[in-house]
Amino acid sequence: MDVNCGVCKQKFDRRSNSQDCNRCYKPVHRAKCAKLYTKPDTPNYKELICTNCKPEEVMLPLEDGSAASTKSDIKLLLDEIKGIKAIVEQRIEPLERRMDDMDDELLELKDISNKAISTANFNSEYSRRNNLEIHGIPFQAGEDVIDLVIKVASEIEVELNPDQIDVAHRLPTKSKAKPPPIICKFVNRWKKEAIMKARINKVITAKNLGFESSDLRVFINENLTPEKRILAMETRRFFNNKGCTVWTSNGNIIVAKKLSKEERSKLSPNDPHAKKYYIESTEEFETVAEQLGLDDTGSKEDNY
Repeated sequence: MDVNCGVCKQKFDRRSNSQDCNRCYKPVHRAKCAKLYTKPDTPNYKELICTNCKPEEVMLPLEDGSAASTKSDIKLLLDEIKGIKAIVEQRIEPLERRMDDMDDELLELKDISNKAISTANFNSEYSRRNNLEIHGIPFQAGEDVIDLVIKVASEIEVELNPDQIDVAHRLPTKSKAKPPPIICKFVNRWKKEAIMKARINKVITAKNLGFESSDLRVFINENLTPEKRILAMETRRFFNNKGCTVWTSNGNIIVAKKLSKEERSKLSPNDPHAKKYYIESTEEFETVAEQLGLDDTGSKEDNY
């Protein structure tokens, strides 16, 4: 008996070409007028629905009509992904271990580098412990630099003999506005320290040394490393206008609040305002200023 397809209305042999739709229950062509659907959460479930009917819930069409085949394909895909993941993890694991090792090596190298820099700085400072610099003495051709150093010492009432000086000479300078400074290395450190102490609150000019046409002021400073020289300059720039004094001693940069003898006598030695602070980096400026209770008043120049 021939019947008509519920979708295309064409006749077909019901037994061989048609199947009833699970929704409208009409006979339809299985190949061209209906699709086999499955549910995402139940891949083994399948249902034939004609093109006139729409699934009421979310369902997936099966092109080959086999839920088991799709499930198998998904499983194969998941297995392949798991295999790729395992390979990637196997390759990443040694790289992660190597990166951890490299981090440890970098930390070790950084520690070695810091120690080497610290040792080099110490050696550089130690080699300068007997040195001092004199700035502001005009240059003259054929000058006796050692004699100039002795005259400077005499001006601050320190007796100095030529045999107490190891070497003295001018330092090269790029500035044409100022005379090149003199560096002097003493045989003994105590003589250098005696001059550094005697220079405090003393004013020396080039005229005092016989340079009648010069009004230059002569300064005596420690021979600092380039790093300490920059730090000392920045320390003075920060503290000198805050009622504070800055000086160097044996390569150390020291800051203290300017106090009269009467003011200092009223303070306990442990009072933060009475302490001396040794500066190692610019990061300490704000903390030291807070400890000293500094304000924005004070001298903008220092005789140190």
